[in-house]
Amino acid sequence: MPNGLTVNFTYNGISTAPTAAGSYTVVGTISDSNYQGSNTGTLVIGKAAAAITWATPTAITYGTALSGIQLNASSTVAGTYIYTPSVGTVLAAGSQTLSVTFTPTDSTDYTTATSTVQLTVNQAQCGSSGYSYQRAITIDHTKVPNTDQANFPFLFNTTDPAFATTANGGHVTSSTGNDIIFSTDPNGLTKLDHELEEYNPVTGQVIAWVRIPTLSHTTDTVLYVFYGNTSITTRSRTQPVCGTTTTWASGTLPTMAVNYPL
Repeated sequence: MPNGLTVNFTYNGISTAPTAAGSYTVVGTISDSNYQGSNTGTLVIGKAAAAITWATPTAITYGTALSGIQLNASSTVAGTYIYTPSVGTVLAAGSQTLSVTFTPTDSTDYTTATSTVQLTVNQAQCGSSGYSYQRAITIDHTKVPNTDQANFPFLFNTTDPAFATTANGGHVTSSTGNDIIFSTDPNGLTKLDHELEEYNPVTGQVIAWVRIPTLSHTTDTVLYVFYGNTSITTRSRTQPVCGTTTTWASGTLPTMAVNYPL
């Protein structure tokens, strides 16, 4: 076909070019006094993907239910949002994935879209609140033979002036050592079962059995001892894990342990 000829197009019989998604029969016809001819083809306009905007939510504390503050995705087109997990869900501590499925109201021109964000759920503050002092205890994994040990009875045996009572120049406030606890994390959020077998408020001698849920034989296990809490005046011999009622039976001592001075 010579250059410069005018060609008129119709789309499903209409001269206006379409913008909506769909399939259209296109007919091109030469408009010229010296030439004639036409041809037919098909134009397919696919659905557009709806864009979702969803910023990473601010971290929350365990116990906080999901709400529109976290589940707040948006789009430039109208539609409905289905979130997983849904509003009102209380998530466990850790990094959690939130997802949304967006269904556009205009289902002719837009496809359903999905998106995800990560939400950090911080552990809630627990029994360590009010403790003024903390020390780390590192258990050498090379001293743990063969396999990991479950519910291992660890013997904490030390004499340290810091564990004496405040009246004797130390930091423990209870004359019976009630404000001494053990935890698996530096914030004291996960308290360990322990039984204080002996405490000397003058010398700072502490002999305590601590139940370690899992004692690794491949990596060092780090525990933390907290002490110095004026709000603690009494405490039972068997200490529950924070948020549970699990304890050792009163008067029952483990049959194997590690003597580990601080």
